[in-house]
Amino acid sequence: MQGYFQYIMGGGSVLLVFCLFMVSLCKQFWQTILAQGFGMGIAMGFMFLPSISVLSQNWKRRRAFAMGFAVTGSSIGGVIFPIMINSLLAKKAFGEAIRDTAYLVLGCSVAINLLMRASPPPPKPPGAAKVQPLKFFREPRFTLATTGALFVAMGLFVPLFYIQYFLTIKGVDPTITTYSLAILNAASVFGRTIPNAIADRVGPFNVLLPTVTLSGACVFIMFFASSSAGAIVFVLLYGFLSGAYVSLVGPAFASTATHPSEIGVRMGLPFVFIGAAALIGSPIAGQLVNRTPTTFTAPVVFAGCSMLFGASVLLFARRAQAKVKGSRRI
Repeated sequence: MQGYFQYIMGGGSVLLVFCLFMVSLCKQFWQTILAQGFGMGIAMGFMFLPSISVLSQNWKRRRAFAMGFAVTGSSIGGVIFPIMINSLLAKKAFGEAIRDTAYLVLGCSVAINLLMRASPPPPKPPGAAKVQPLKFFREPRFTLATTGALFVAMGLFVPLFYIQYFLTIKGVDPTITTYSLAILNAASVFGRTIPNAIADRVGPFNVLLPTVTLSGACVFIMFFASSSAGAIVFVLLYGFLSGAYVSLVGPAFASTATHPSEIGVRMGLPFVFIGAAALIGSPIAGQLVNRTPTTFTAPVVFAGCSMLFGASVLLFARRAQAKVKGSRRI
């Protein structure tokens, strides 16, 4: 990213807006996969990590809170866009509704490209070695943290993808079912700021570990979300706890860097594996849904156990990080 921030963000923004307009023209399934699946996925990958990494360069004292506050944007978008799309589809055709959202994304993209700038990292000490990314995996703390985050991500997005379908088959009020994702994302706004403010005081690993453990346990509460009250309690709790993972995993990896020039690489490498895990987790859960379509037992157990296993690996990563730092504030 060093020296190429504006090019990466600008290129990703152009590709994102272009692909969103192309989605509005899609008539066949393969076209949707190409425009939304591949095109928008690549574009968001270009934009997400550089935008988070640049914050870690500019904030040192309250880095976790700054990064958490930034990623609340996706939570706010998760509240606005479902409501916006539902309202537009009630009045307009699909293509026209998607184009309206594309204009909104275009405006936001222009704003971020005008406002965000990468700061040059401080000079390295004389004789400092060049960053060699693959060597990071020789560090137990880095490898364990990547492995733990991978398993957490494999289960984390399963409830987000299937909560509306789950509530539908359980006969929950249709209005609550429709707005369940919006409620979950609204709760995620607080989950991405409050834990991060605490993390600046006690360390990102010390907050990430309990929130991930609780979110994994919270998945099993889905079994009791068969009423309107139960559904609201679940989406609020899971929205808060899952939001904490999304906002804390970046600061946790950034804290393993020994020099600011390493931050981008130390965050980028794990997100390759985290993204792959998130990609395969939901399809696996989809296959498991077919085995228990009315009870949802198999996908819930899969998601919960995957996250709890990831949390147990993160515990060892925290211990390894504490040993390197010589402190419990990690």
